Amino acid sequence: MGKLRLIAHAGVLTSLAVSQAAWPVSLVEIDAARVKGLAYLFQSQKGDGSWSVNDSLKVQTTATVLEALINAGIKTGETYGAASAWLVNAETASVGSTARKIAALAGTGMNMKPYAQALLTARSASDRQAWGAYPQYGVSFPDTPLGIEAVRLSGYSYANQSTELSKAVACEILPSQRAEASGKGWSYMPRITTGETINMSASALLPTAIILLEVAKLSNANNWTSLYCQGIGTYNLATVLDDGVTYLLTKKNADNGFGENGVSTSMQTALAYLAIQAVNAAHPSLAPAQDYLLIGAGQQSTDGSWNGDPLSTALTLKTLPALSPNTLTDTDHDGVPDEIELALNNGSSSWSYQFSLDRAGILNM
Repeated sequence: MGKLRLIAHAGVLTSLAVSQAAWPVSLVEIDAARVKGLAYLFQSQKGDGSWSVNDSLKVQTTATVLEALINAGIKTGETYGAASAWLVNAETASVGSTARKIAALAGTGMNMKPYAQALLTARSASDRQAWGAYPQYGVSFPDTPLGIEAVRLSGYSYANQSTELSKAVACEILPSQRAEASGKGWSYMPRITTGETINMSASALLPTAIILLEVAKLSNANNWTSLYCQGIGTYNLATVLDDGVTYLLTKKNADNGFGENGVSTSMQTALAYLAIQAVNAAHPSLAPAQDYLLIGAGQQSTDGSWNGDPLSTALTLKTLPALSPNTLTDTDHDGVPDEIELALNNGSSSWSYQFSLDRAGILNM
């Protein structure tokens, strides 16, 4: 969102309207947005410990909220504990929901290695870390990078793991990057070769962002500079990542947010932000995107949420600098930091007590 700055010069106030320039978001504004967003998440948690607007995304939403809490240094308390308990007991059918469950709970310190081992049995092929939407389905995105992330974060290791990982990236992910002058993104489906013809559906922001985020982390962790796939060729990782970022920038809109078809959303902007940051933490598009999310056209609502959605809210909070545990002061040690309790307008203990009664069903009988 453009801002109006007034500049005093020679005793005359000159109005300077800036339509697309982004002013750096201050630490005060970042902290305020974090507290309001976290307060919304604490308030909107369901009685069973989950979050969702769309029940089909309940696992993904709860997993992302749990990651947002951890990113804010919150790893104790009833909200955190209930979310972890619900997620560990949640049944998952799709690869995406299973992978998100594993990745989020790995951040709590739980042993997710058995879950990762089970996830590997759902692969599309036994010789590479590649997955489809459901067990044994054909390779798809973002299911494959989500599965790779889940196995990586679980810490599970097995024979031929390195070979199977590099084969998935070099022979499934990298060859599926589209070749377009405006930027090389990924679609939801991999390239399909029929004789001499290669068919690929259109690139999209979501799979491109999730692929970039994971491939950038893998490249750094494994010191990859290039990868080779027999029968296809060699890929330079820096070029692949830069081309992917170039594609994402085609989805940047006049309001500094990101979104398909010229319409920015907080969810797509947060995903693009995280992906671009993973590739280049100093990229010039990051500050304007943060401006959009925190003080611009995509800023949070008065209730502290982004779009009234826990998933969008949690994703946006994940773009904020990570805090170590206990950074946010929690005087009564109830797992609800003082600033969040104040934001809920119920003092330092009354809200937590009433919330506990609500969770137990005492006030909802």
